[in-house]
This record gives sequence, C-alpha cells and structure tokens, in this order.
Amino acid sequence: MKKLVVLVGALCAGMLTTIHSHALSTLGDEGPFTIRGFGTVGVAYNNTDDAGFIRDITQPEGVSGGGSGDIDSRLGLQITYRPGEVLEATAQIVSRYDYAGNYDPELAWGFIKYKPNEHVEFRAGRLGWDVYMLADSRGVGFSYLWVRPPVEYYGALQFSKLNGADLVLRKQLGEGLLWGKVFAGEADDKLAIDKNSYADVGGSQMVGGHINYQLTDWQFRLGYTHLELGYDIKGDFGDLLDLLESSGDPVLTGIVEDATAEASYHFLSAGVAFDRGPLQYQLMYTYLDSESDTVPDFRSGYLSVGYRLEQWTPYMTFSMIDADSAESAGASSTTSLPPIYGTVNMLGFNHPGQHTLSLGVRYDVLPNMALKLQMDRSNVRREGRQWMLWRDVEQGWDGRATIFSATLDFVF
Repeated sequence: MKKLVVLVGALCAGMLTTIHSHALSTLGDEGPFTIRGFGTVGVAYNNTDDAGFIRDITQPEGVSGGGSGDIDSRLGLQITYRPGEVLEATAQIVSRYDYAGNYDPELAWGFIKYKPNEHVEFRAGRLGWDVYMLADSRGVGFSYLWVRPPVEYYGALQFSKLNGADLVLRKQLGEGLLWGKVFAGEADDKLAIDKNSYADVGGSQMVGGHINYQLTDWQFRLGYTHLELGYDIKGDFGDLLDLLESSGDPVLTGIVEDATAEASYHFLSAGVAFDRGPLQYQLMYTYLDSESDTVPDFRSGYLSVGYRLEQWTPYMTFSMIDADSAESAGASSTTSLPPIYGTVNMLGFNHPGQHTLSLGVRYDVLPNMALKLQMDRSNVRREGRQWMLWRDVEQGWDGRATIFSATLDFVF
C-alpha cells in the first residue's frame, strides 16, 4: 500500500507537470536532450470475488470483490539524446505493478538508433516487443482510446521488451508508404504465476518481423515471430518443483519435465486500422502455433470502434481468445496422474477461452490529458486452467465478471 501511495503521489506530480507544460507549450528548442514522461492514475472495480481480474500476465494479483488502483496505474520517464542528425540514444524508465507486487522502476527501453536517411533505421539495445500493432506503446495510456488495451489480445503477451536489434526499411509505394521491420533478440521479463511464484523467461530467443502499408487514413499490417521459450520457475512453486524432482519418482519427475519443458512457438498476426474524421476503428487477429505438448494453439483478436464528438469519444470493443481443445494438447493423457498434477502443471494445459464486450468513453481534458471511463463484461469458458488472464479463481465461479474502470492518462 505504501508503494502505491508513493506512485500515486508521483503521478499527481506528473499531472501538475503536465498542466504546467501545457501552459508553457510555446517554449523553444530544448537542445540535444529531450525529456518526456507519461502516466496513468487508474482504479478498477470487479463485481465478483470469485476471480481476480488482471491487466496482463505479469501481474501477481488481480482486483476482485471490490476496487484496486494497482492494475492500471503507472508512471514513465523517457530521456532522448540527439548529438546529430543520424544518431539518437533513448532510455525509458517505467514504474508499474510488477510480477513481485512492487512498483520498482525498470528499464523498458534503452537503445541507440542510427538513421542515415528517411528510408533506413537501425536500433540496438533494449527495445519494445511490438509483435502486434500498437504493442510497443501499450504502456502509454494516453496513446490509445481505451482504459487498457484489450486483455484477451495484449494481456496474454509473454514479453514487453527484448535485448537485441531491429532494422526498419521504408519506401513510398503508390500513394502510400510501405515499411517493414525485422528484429532479433532475447527476452528479459518475469511472469507472475501467483503472489508467491513467478517464471523468469530471460534468455528466451525470438526473431521475427512485420510489413506495413500506410495509405492516407488506412494502415495494414502482417507479422510473424518465432519464439524459443525457456523459463526458470522461482518462489513457492519453484520450491515445489524442486521437491518433486528430488523425489526420484518417475511419475513426479515426469510432471516436472512437462511443466518446465522448453518449446517453440509461432505468432502470426494481421491488423487493419482506420482513422478518418470522427470515425476510428481497429480489427486485429493473431494465431499462435505451439510446438509444445502441453500448451495448445490459440487464436485471439478484437474489433474496436470509436466516434469522436469534439472532446468526447465513445467507443465499443469486442475481444476474444480461444484455445484448441484440451485433448489436442495432450491433456487427455493426464487423467491417470495423481491429484498433485493439477497443482504443479500451472504452466501447461492452459486453455484460455473467453470474450469481453467493452463500452467506454474518452474525454480529452487537455491536449495532453484524457479521462476515460469503461465497463467490461467478460464471459470465461470454464474448461481447463484459467490462470493466464485471472488470479485466485474459485471453484464455483460461473465465469462471468463485470469490471468498471476509470483512468486519468497524461503525457508531459
């Protein structure tokens, strides 16, 4: 609680800076150094106490049976140094509710960019993982319409950043701009299992890219990423796995091997966005092809429509995630295993299946500050484990929840 109070205090200071910077927006050039920031003061209320709602899978506890300011609140600071026209160094520090339940600042970005002309751009260092359209900026609440990016689509992403390099090429094509990116690197993230356990996925290898076409009000995108996922489980759950592995029992050691096995995954994504006058909409779709015996293939997507009325923008979003059946991932072979298997295998046999209808409105208070209100109605399929997008799920939960949220987003 004390750490949340500190963050809220910092966010309030950020808002004051936002108002002040708006009043002084006529100031001139800042020189080679540029300092920018962003933040969100948010609160969410869940009408059910049978399951904890989370924003993404890095969060150890969700909001249930009441309200919380943890899941959406954050503060970020970005410093950029441009010694010349072709070189740039950027560092971004973000404080948010993390895998350990803390608000410890982390280095989200830290890279050097080389841009010799308008057609070529190369970066190396710590980069955002923009495997999906808008994924690279999903922590900056002011940059998008909703209270939070659709959970079914963006919340299940394993990583927010990678240590590596990327290359962007741009070319004018017809009346539009064609551009593409290729990237490669290693993950450096920790994913929460519960409030006492997490999976360290640092070192997981990924390579991929996407191609985009911008035509006036339209943007189209196709992407692919290959991921070699490995992880080291820490905390109470890791201690339990170590205990089972040391037992020497072939069934129990086999359970541990299944729960911690490295595997390959393929992300295929497509998206289209339109923004003209008052109307804006987005349609995104992703298919995950899993080579793991314990994690099934799944598909996710969303459709979002908004309509601007001066400072007000009401919007509606429908999002979904759906996995293949448990049998396709080998779960049928687990029926004869001991009951401990259901507890240990938290990283396997996850079959997320849910859809959410969201209604909301954004009000632009200032050119760099927005107030948002949103209601989410989620329906969750109760097949298999649902730890991926919920926490502390009660056995009797009917799979339905209504989330009310309010955020104040700002940039400075």
